[in-house]
Amino acid sequence: MYPPHFRHQHYWNFSFFLFGIIVIYRVINVLLLETQFDPDEYWQTLEPAYCIAFSTGRNCELTWEWTRRREPGAKSITGFLLLDDAFYGPVRSYVPLLPTIILYKVLIFFRLDTTWMVARAPLLLNAIIVAAPTDLAVFYICSYIFKDAAVHSNKTSPLKVEHWALLASTTNWFNGYALIRTYSNSLETVILILGISLLCPELFGEQCDKQDFKTRMAFRIAFLLGGVGVVIRFTALAAWIPIGMIVCFRRRLFRAKVYYFCNACLYGAAGVVLGCVVDRYFYGFWAIPFLGSFHFNALLGNGALYGTHPWFWYIVAGLPAIVGILTIPYVYQVFLCMRKSNLRHTIWGRMNVIQAIIASYVSLHSLSAHKELRFMLPVLPLICIISGYTLFIFCASTNSSKGRLLFVLTTLLVMNYPHLMFLCTVHQRAPIQVNKVLSTYIKDMATFHDIESKRFSIHYLMGCHSTPLYSHLHVTKKLGVLDETVPIDSWYLDCSPECRSDSRLLCESEEFSINPRGFVTKYYTIPERNSRICSDEKVCLNNKDMDQPPQTSRKDIPDFLAMFEHDLNNPNSKDLKDVLISMGLEETDKIKHAVKGVSLIRLNSRNEKYPDNDVLVRLPGRLGLKLQFEHMLVFTNKQLDVGQL
Repeated sequence: MYPPHFRHQHYWNFSFFLFGIIVIYRVINVLLLETQFDPDEYWQTLEPAYCIAFSTGRNCELTWEWTRRREPGAKSITGFLLLDDAFYGPVRSYVPLLPTIILYKVLIFFRLDTTWMVARAPLLLNAIIVAAPTDLAVFYICSYIFKDAAVHSNKTSPLKVEHWALLASTTNWFNGYALIRTYSNSLETVILILGISLLCPELFGEQCDKQDFKTRMAFRIAFLLGGVGVVIRFTALAAWIPIGMIVCFRRRLFRAKVYYFCNACLYGAAGVVLGCVVDRYFYGFWAIPFLGSFHFNALLGNGALYGTHPWFWYIVAGLPAIVGILTIPYVYQVFLCMRKSNLRHTIWGRMNVIQAIIASYVSLHSLSAHKELRFMLPVLPLICIISGYTLFIFCASTNSSKGRLLFVLTTLLVMNYPHLMFLCTVHQRAPIQVNKVLSTYIKDMATFHDIESKRFSIHYLMGCHSTPLYSHLHVTKKLGVLDETVPIDSWYLDCSPECRSDSRLLCESEEFSINPRGFVTKYYTIPERNSRICSDEKVCLNNKDMDQPPQTSRKDIPDFLAMFEHDLNNPNSKDLKDVLISMGLEETDKIKHAVKGVSLIRLNSRNEKYPDNDVLVRLPGRLGLKLQFEHMLVFTNKQLDVGQL
């Protein structure tokens, strides 16, 4: 059932060696990552895992996805209490958190839970157990699909199909940007690609009557993983249902089809039950998060609260964006596969199996109004497999294969790495850097305060969940032989579905963005002062000029306050900086966040200077490229004496 070379010892030795190389590559990939892509990479993995591992009763924050429960009087959906509670219950599973929770426990046991390790070690773990296995599985599946001697006997190219597919996967910009992050989508990706690799004989092998009533252990493990994948994200059914159908319909006898169908359902259900048991342990009651997610997103349609796109968006924009330059060889191969769809037991027939899985996955996700690029991550490795075959044919079809080889390699590097480096190191950098700055301040000041009496407070006046939280603010102080976590109180603005879905309500994040100054004077206690408060620009403000409604639900002035520069300069809030000064807050840090403007300028002199907001890149001649940045600002309470540290 497997190609002969799969059973050779040197093949497996080479596989382990290759895996080690890929791990090193992905670890370097992680070490270069200094930016944020989407809040879910922290708030749906690191933050809840931090709450479980560092369960001290403080420094813990969960989003609504984890705290969603059935309200009294809610309409029954199924008539069964357990199922109704599941539909109205949490929408996130603890299954994808298990590796991070275990990692955190290991760090605590060996007293390695430093700020850097708690924030970055999960990414390193993800590179080893998610990204690297995904790349290796691409190589393995290609080795099976293109095992024919006719394909591998071409001597004009030093690279085989599996090498090209692996190269396509490792150089793809979106794999380097998103796959290594701690998304549930990343774990869904590795589960799907490992499942397909385990099912290679059933999906791509020759039909054999002798095997019709015998399932391999790999078959059972694959569908067990598939069940776990459904627990993580119920949309994984879009890939596993066609996989099961293909496996069943490739059997010759009807009884064999039924036998395989029953086995696939049995082991898939076992995976679902296993995931539910894990959630039962962590939630403390029988929660079925994938039903809660289905109810919230599909039945209620609340996914649209977080943005919508037309049904064809994945086809014309989403997939081309993440596939990048590989779109050309992939589309070319799609048309070839369609023309040769009748060749079922050849390379084209095997690639059509992959095409069917991709088409099913994209089609189901296109039905949802809410779409994101990362939702297509699980099919990206499959696209790399098909694109790899096109690249192989292109480079091996003529006598000038070396020239084409150099051309393709250069194109892959040039069309992926420049913007990958920009996205990993520059774009949306502030959400990560601001907590580095704050944790450094807190660590330095914690040595001058009694840990039991001093609680540091941080307020984030920006869009909700714009930054990671306690997973990136973990600071410890040694008390004898023990390490005590420094207590931190935080506040971020609300943007939960309750206020998003009700037109009569205004979310805190939206209220702040409309009128930052009014929001600050409404929610904070402005000290009464007889003297006038003047800013650095000598603009003075009397306390009576600050509109202060009755003191209801007012918040104390925090030790640290973070906000974006554009909110401080909001036309509706010209006096906001003066208000913050009157509260005893001073600006201490200005962190570059994202490029907001690019212009080509002529330099009048070599020593010409520009404002701090600008970065000048000198070009040949007397030209320069001026980059204007949006910043995130950190304000510190003057009572902390940060300047003395």
